[in-house]
Amino acid sequence: MNKIHRTVVADGSKERKLLTNMIVSTKFLEGLIPFYDPNLIQPNYARVVAEWCMHYFNKFHEAPSVHIKDIFELHSDRMETAERTLIADLLSSLSDEYEKSESTNIKYLLSMAGEYFKHSYLSALSKQVGACLTDGDVEGAENLFTSYKLVGGPDLVGRNLYKLDGGSVIEMFEREETPLFTLPGKLGWKLNSEFNRDRFFAFLGPEKRGKTWWLNEIAIRAAKARCNVALFQIGDMSEDQIMVRLSIRLAGRSNKARYCTEHETPIPDCLWNQLGKCPLGKKTSGLGNEIDKNKLKDMFLSGRYRNHTTCQECIRSDHFKGSLWYKIMQEVKPLTGRDAFKAWRAFQSRTRGRSFYLSVHPSDTLTVTGLKSVLNRWEASEGFIPDVVVIDYADNLAPEDRGAEFRHQQHRTWQLLRGLSQERHCLVVTATQASASSYDQQTLAMKHFSEDKRKYAEVTAMVGLNQNQDEKVSGLMRIIMIVQREGEFYSKETVKVAQDLRMGRPLLFSF
Repeated sequence: MNKIHRTVVADGSKERKLLTNMIVSTKFLEGLIPFYDPNLIQPNYARVVAEWCMHYFNKFHEAPSVHIKDIFELHSDRMETAERTLIADLLSSLSDEYEKSESTNIKYLLSMAGEYFKHSYLSALSKQVGACLTDGDVEGAENLFTSYKLVGGPDLVGRNLYKLDGGSVIEMFEREETPLFTLPGKLGWKLNSEFNRDRFFAFLGPEKRGKTWWLNEIAIRAAKARCNVALFQIGDMSEDQIMVRLSIRLAGRSNKARYCTEHETPIPDCLWNQLGKCPLGKKTSGLGNEIDKNKLKDMFLSGRYRNHTTCQECIRSDHFKGSLWYKIMQEVKPLTGRDAFKAWRAFQSRTRGRSFYLSVHPSDTLTVTGLKSVLNRWEASEGFIPDVVVIDYADNLAPEDRGAEFRHQQHRTWQLLRGLSQERHCLVVTATQASASSYDQQTLAMKHFSEDKRKYAEVTAMVGLNQNQDEKVSGLMRIIMIVQREGEFYSKETVKVAQDLRMGRPLLFSF
């Protein structure tokens, strides 16, 4: 079930985390084998369970999962009471772990396991060196230092590319090709490849252009795709305000009466259908010989085209040419707290076994280092490891060094956010304010950065949010790729997105 600001504290011992992952995740065991060393696992009960997992994996090529209880029953009679109690306690806490084991952030867990083995090895080495020095054996202490070996996974000790196995290469490409979540239509075709682990994605837009709506949309779609999501609201909204905004998105209606009246909402249509020139030969009356998408709403409201029927028959083929028409949304009652709770319950039932965390901070009070500390606390207390971190938004984060020039402060913040995506092997999504010169521009470009253009160097992709007044009235937004590290793009190619913010929907469909 999703959790917002949960306060229950769980056992966060490193050994229990290591054992839990070894018990429930085959992928974790596969990645652990190259640096697994049972002699570095303390205490004894943890080493016993770890060895059970490895023996099972070596025999059956999968994690023991629920069978670990059978293994325990087989050996329990020969254990001391204290050891048997510790293992029984561990196994009784696993009921929530089996469901989410295959969608866990394995790369991050392996990185943490590598740190665990490294810490254990250095602790043991330190004790041995201390014992030698206590005995006056300086040469023995020196020999121990010279015998030091790097311990840990690929993130810690590097990877020998001559020893790559086929399985690991195939998995690399599968991870690269499989986004954590997707967006629909042409916008998804353009952006879905950016929603992978180890990526840093950003929206660029002038003030009041809908950046928060888009960041919330990303968080909710990621959660619906069964990702662990962390949403940080920095400065612009209170916790109550952001919870109301999220509730509107989930329920599909506003809490304010003036936004619940009857209104027009966009629906998809084919431009060929509107022109009466269907390439597949379908007979349609059409709307006219020329179509201005910003005038379609006026045409709908005029009442002269009541008989127009939209067509989406070939929406998934190359014949379809996107456009929009409208339908009337009937008046609804304003969203109440009881209705919002029902929407959250429905949302939670869809994302059961995963978590959605919210953390709200005043502007200029939370640094990236502080943000990482929040993530560390959630991980230590409840085992929460995010797949997607959404920050609304980066410009309101406090600088790491207040003595530095402001543009250097900004660049350092974006460097650290990029580092966060790499350290935790997650997707980081944020937004940034466009420059003052962007306000009277029809379409944003690279020159419309604010403070420091080096932001572009840190992101893996950034898109611009474009909307003039006519488009706002029509429920349209144009999204353009500002910069993209991987893949070919054209800076003047835009994707049109239909919106209905009365319903909390910044993305109805795209073309």
